[in-house]
Amino acid sequence: MLHIPQKDIEWYKRRPGYYGMVQDNLKKLNDTLGDIDMTKDQEKTLVWLAGNDTRTIDNIIKVIEKLKQD
Repeated sequence: MLHIPQKDIEWYKRRPGYYGMVQDNLKKLNDTLGDIDMTKDQEKTLVWLAGNDTRTIDNIIKVIEKLKQD
């Protein structure tokens, strides 16, 4: 399950609205990816990606869902 590392939470919370957006984006990614094994580097990359705007995450999720259908 993807989550913001405990050591970084305060940094995320210092930016108004950012922490909530990242949490929402991580929830979407977790819901889409399910329970798959990932390396720590892969998890870090997806947490970083969750810091992008919601449209970016929605587009990435659409790509993942298309791959799941094939």
